[in-house]
Amino acid sequence: MTGSQKSRAALPLTGTRGPLVFAVVLTVFCLGGATAWSSMVQLESAAMASGVLVFGQQPQDRRASRGRGRCADLVHEHDRVEAGQVLIRLDPTVARAALDLYQGNLIASEALIARLSAERDLRDDIVFPTSLAGQTDPRATEIMAAERRVFTARREQLQGQAQILQQKKKACNSTSRSAASAPR
Repeated sequence: MTGSQKSRAALPLTGTRGPLVFAVVLTVFCLGGATAWSSMVQLESAAMASGVLVFGQQPQDRRASRGRGRCADLVHEHDRVEAGQVLIRLDPTVARAALDLYQGNLIASEALIARLSAERDLRDDIVFPTSLAGQTDPRATEIMAAERRVFTARREQLQGQAQILQQKKKACNSTSRSAASAPR
């Protein structure tokens, strides 16, 4: 036997049949499991659609029938109306809830802008606008306190990173000086 024949005889012949069979079995197992699972589990789904509901031959908007903000209809179809006459009385609850939501978003946005400005300008503290600092809303004080905590944490993080970089700079400078002064 020559040298190449000895090395071929020492190594076992491997084929691709084993890995391919394993891949096929694994694929069939996974797809079968997914199919079995999907046939046994009942998934609930909702379909959103707009439309008009008709009760007793009078069409009504679906949103109005759910009671979203509509309190009372003061006129009906085919009634004569005068200029300036109130047609619908709206429930103020929906408008108040939306106003409250938007005021909270405004407070949060103003506080965020103040914090980001303080970070950008490298100030020691946040200067909140007077419109925000003078509010009696408890959300404003909570949001301002939260922004101060974030400001302090980010400033400490940046200071720590700056110290680490200064130490690395000193270490690099000292190794470069020692390498330059070493005899060749």
